[in-house]
Amino acid sequence: FLGYQIPKDVSVVGFDDIPASERISPSLTTIHTPKKYLGIAAARQMLERIQFPHSPHSYAEYETELIIRDSTLRKEDCFGTYILYKRKIFYIYH
Repeated sequence: FLGYQIPKDVSVVGFDDIPASERISPSLTTIHTPKKYLGIAAARQMLERIQFPHSPHSYAEYETELIIRDSTLRKEDCFGTYILYKRKIFYIYH
């Protein structure tokens, strides 16, 4: 794409670990999210908001998992990896 080779020139990371991320070439490194628990929490929040419209907003964090596939270099091949997550760039030093 645009003359760049993945992952040699640029690493690509997706989000949500959709099934297609394993089937494309190169397979997509992704961040797995607990979709079932996110859906349950969203439904509860929506029902609470309907029943109590002036209740305070809630904040929750859920554990995610980085699933490394072929769209990023392995740690043997690089010194570190940059990851864009929630509009922040993280550098993971290997």
